[in-house]
Amino acid sequence: MPSIEYKKWLLEQSKKILKAKYPNGEYIDECSKEWVEKQVTTHGIVKYYSAYFSNPAFYSESDEYACKNGNCDI
Repeated sequence: MPSIEYKKWLLEQSKKILKAKYPNGEYIDECSKEWVEKQVTTHGIVKYYSAYFSNPAFYSESDEYACKNGNCDI
C-alpha cells in the first residue's frame, strides 16, 4: 500500500498532467482524487479523464449504477 506522502505526490502529479492537457477542465480535481484512490501511477490518467470526465453529460453515476445492475444502455 502506498504511503500517504506518495498519495499526496501522485495527486499533485495527476492534477499537473491534467491541467497541461485540459487547461479549462472543470473536473480535474474530482478526477485526480478518484484516480489516486484507484491507481498507483499516473499512466492512463489522460485517457481516464477523457472517457469519464471530459463529457460528464454522457456518463454519470446513475449510468454506472444501471450498468452494475445489468441495465446498461451505453
